[in-house]
Amino acid sequence: MKQIWRVLAAPSTLFLLGLCAWIGCEVPHARSSSADGIAFYGQYRASMPEPQAMQKITKNGEDFYVCFGPVRMPLILRSGPPAYVFDAHGNLVDWTLDTGDDSRFSSAWGIEQGTDFEIEDYEKLLAQNRKGV
Repeated sequence: MKQIWRVLAAPSTLFLLGLCAWIGCEVPHARSSSADGIAFYGQYRASMPEPQAMQKITKNGEDFYVCFGPVRMPLILRSGPPAYVFDAHGNLVDWTLDTGDDSRFSSAWGIEQGTDFEIEDYEKLLAQNRKGV
């Protein structure tokens, strides 16, 4: 019986250590990428990591802009990056922690049909909209 315990102890320990490391990465990522408390693009830029890319999506005749954030933790098992959808006035409309696994988000926004858009151009658009230009 002692031999079985010794044989199982090492793999069990390695599994538990791996599980703890994975959870240790998932929780901080979920916290650092959460849009809770964010209502506007300026708040997003002030509290979130630098966006990695942006896309423009037209839905029902209205333009929306999707910022894709980074996945920074090494053990995160994500199928896609976090994404944050803003309107032309900088209002946060929707967001997801994982674009690859969130079927609700994917069907609502169809990000695979979006076109690349420069973050600087979106910020210029926001400045124009604030001035009423």
